[in-house]
Order: sequence, then C-alpha cells, then structure tokens
Amino acid sequence: MEYLKISYHTIGVFVAFLILVAETIFLIVKREKTTPSYWLIGVFFGFSVMLLGYTLAYSIYHPIGAFHRYLTVFVVFGNASFTGFAYHFPKNIHLKESKWVIPLAFVIATLGYLHFIFHTWSMEKIYNFDAHFYTFDFGAQTALVILFLFILPLMILIRKTITFSEYDGFLKQWKNSKNFIQKSIAKILIPIIKLFFPKGKEAKNSQSFVIVIFLLMLTAITNALNKAGILSYTHYAIYYSNSTLILS
Repeated sequence: MEYLKISYHTIGVFVAFLILVAETIFLIVKREKTTPSYWLIGVFFGFSVMLLGYTLAYSIYHPIGAFHRYLTVFVVFGNASFTGFAYHFPKNIHLKESKWVIPLAFVIATLGYLHFIFHTWSMEKIYNFDAHFYTFDFGAQTALVILFLFILPLMILIRKTITFSEYDGFLKQWKNSKNFIQKSIAKILIPIIKLFFPKGKEAKNSQSFVIVIFLLMLTAITNALNKAGILSYTHYAIYYSNSTLILS
C-alpha cells in the first residue's frame, strides 16, 4: 500500500467519476428508455472509465500506474457513442447516413485504441513531474483521434440545430431574391442566426448539446496541445478538472 497515496487531484477527478457513474446507473435503470438514452449510456460509461483512469493515475505512485492510460483512452468509445446520440437526438433525420457514419465512428475509435495499446505495451514507463503520475511518452496521435470523434457529433448537431430552427426575419425574403448579393448574404447569415438563436424545442435541445460538445472539444484540444508539448500539463490539468466538474 506504500504506492497508494490520495492526492488533491484524486479527489477532484473522483468526484466527477462518481457523478458520471450515478448518471450512468440512472439511465440504465430508467424505464421506457428512448434510443438517445441508450446512446447516452455509452457516452457516460466511456467518460466514467476515463475518469476512473485519472483517479488511479493520481493515486498510484508506481510504474504500473502508467497503464491508467488504457482506461483514459477508453474515452474514444464514449465519443463514438456521442455520434450515435447526435444522430438520434431528438430524432434521426439522417437515417441512411447514420447507418454508415455511426459504425465508422466505432471503427475509428477501435483502431485508435488498439493503435495506442500496440505502441505502448512494451514502452518505457516514465514519471511525468508536471502531471505527478507515471505514463507513457506517447499519445499525440490518439489525442487527434479523440478530437476528431468530438468534431464529428458536433457537426451533426450543428446541422440539426439549423435544420430544426425556424426563421421569420427579413433575410427570409432575400433568400429567394434575384439579387446575387442579397441571396448570398441570406444563405450565409440565416444558418448562423438559426444556430445561435434557435427557435423551437427541438432546435434548442440540439443547440444545448452543441454547447456541451464544444466545451468537451476544448478539453480535447488542450489535451492535444499538451501531448504536442505546446501546453504545460499544469494548465491542462486546471482546465480539465474544472471543466469536467462543471459538465458533469
């Protein structure tokens, strides 16, 4: 037990882990679940495994602790589930497309996960003095996979927000105008207005998850910057801990 030590970072991440586990269990036992609910279970479970990995990372001061990365990288499957959720929430209006893109997201997640394990299984374990845990000096490529699997559902939900939203402003007249400039301005501004000022329940619901995924994507961006050596782990950890608690 001499290698097991609870730190300040452990508590912060563990609290977020417990919240996500509670949300996952709630959805599992919930009766009359909808299709989006099943996909959200996958999202919460993937993120729960990731947070469990960080909890162990901040608690185990032994080279074996480096294998916590196999849990944190598991988030790729939570991200892939987000793609399924994005297509089905609040309803699936892209049936044919989703039948191809959702499986593709899981293929990318699986390949990214196996790629990480293959390259780190026999890799030297190092102690990261900035992060205060053991890890592998590898992960920039995996961080890009995680980022891509955030961008995918984000784009889907942005498109659905624009599709579901209503617009009755003066630009609506310009949309069918014979004036090329007015028509071009309308085609550009109307989708932007619909995205930032959605009208209708379905549009507002879609936009709410656009915001959630955008904030999660910022975490993925800071992770990629950290793995590339551009952003220090201290700054990454501060943003990660606070954003995780807020989003949970």
